[in-house]
Amino acid sequence: MASITFLELNCKNSLFAPASVFVPFLQDLETSAYSPFFSMIRRAWKHNNLDFVGFFKEDEYLSSAPSRFPSQPSGIIHESYLSPAFPKAIPVVFASNERFAPSLGVCLQSMLEHCSNDRFYDVVILESNLLEDSKQRLARLVKGMANVSLRFFNPTEIISQYSLKKNPTDHISLETYYRFLIPDILPSYGKVLYLDCDTVINDDVAFLFETDLQGKTFAAALDAEIAGLRHGGDSLLVSYMQSVLGMGADDPYFQVGVLVLDLERMKRTHSVKQWLTIASERKYRFNDQDILNKECKGNILQLDTVWNVVVDCGGRRLPLIMKAPAEISQAYLQAREHPALIHYAGFLKPWNDSSSDFAYVFWDYAKRSTFYDRLLLLEKQAQEGKDHKSLSEYLFPRGSKRRQFMKKIYLRMMQ
Repeated sequence: MASITFLELNCKNSLFAPASVFVPFLQDLETSAYSPFFSMIRRAWKHNNLDFVGFFKEDEYLSSAPSRFPSQPSGIIHESYLSPAFPKAIPVVFASNERFAPSLGVCLQSMLEHCSNDRFYDVVILESNLLEDSKQRLARLVKGMANVSLRFFNPTEIISQYSLKKNPTDHISLETYYRFLIPDILPSYGKVLYLDCDTVINDDVAFLFETDLQGKTFAAALDAEIAGLRHGGDSLLVSYMQSVLGMGADDPYFQVGVLVLDLERMKRTHSVKQWLTIASERKYRFNDQDILNKECKGNILQLDTVWNVVVDCGGRRLPLIMKAPAEISQAYLQAREHPALIHYAGFLKPWNDSSSDFAYVFWDYAKRSTFYDRLLLLEKQAQEGKDHKSLSEYLFPRGSKRRQFMKKIYLRMMQ
């Protein structure tokens, strides 16, 4: 009879899928052997004695425990880190706050609809302030899926040690910097997927995970909009990229909302502490995206654009993309025909405007998610809010030439 070992993690803010996720690892055990263990799991879950309980056959998994489960990761996180939920899993990491919880729910719904029954998926959500309602809604999405684990990890205590800078003209939140923490939070993984939560996924992420990184630090798709701005004569951006990022005219610039990360090479480039220190040094124009492009220049693998098709935000992005070199603009147009992943990057989100680019795809998944009611409310509030704009919105509407002019003044001052 195979022996079973229990593993415990002390991660205060983690939530896992039901005990049924472990059934595949116990199929060849006698009922009399594992029945008591299920009872123990139920008791532990009920009384919150354990944050994570997993068991695996020693002869198949724990024989490699020293390398798969290090006693302490090498970085700034010492006790609060996560071990793989399955022996052979596809780790998928998201970062979110409560504001983006409904979007995350739709993204997760879309991902789950394309998951293979033959694969195991270890979903980790790095979050700062998700409400219990949102966590329960997300947990319900994976209920009954034996091959999917869902966990939450709150790294605010770690990141609060740093004065992270954010370009105030951008729409992103500080949670975007959580991706720098992944090597220490998931130290037992060699490769991890990171996906922005304002995306929908139209294919199995297992195909993305199988990307051969060819010795590169990470894989990402080209940022076609930036290519258009550079090629279209945005002298301020070109100057910034040369002087601050050290990027010449022919150096590719990548959109980092979708990443296939080699965690070992990420750590070789910089420790987590060093990454966060860099992010605290100055206000980068495109925040963490600039940092990753700068620090990993020459060590980035180009992904097919189908894995990160950014929407034509407000009808203003596509004209810029068409100014990019022909091979980039045409690759973007072709990817739009059959996108494996749609990225709602920019100020205009589908829950703000249901007629926006690719919004119909978002709402199709939304109807089957546990956040549909909340999204309908957000859409209603967005429509009502159009009649109650702030003074700044009246004077400088999003996407307007006046707003772009003021933004350029600010960026010139920052540079």
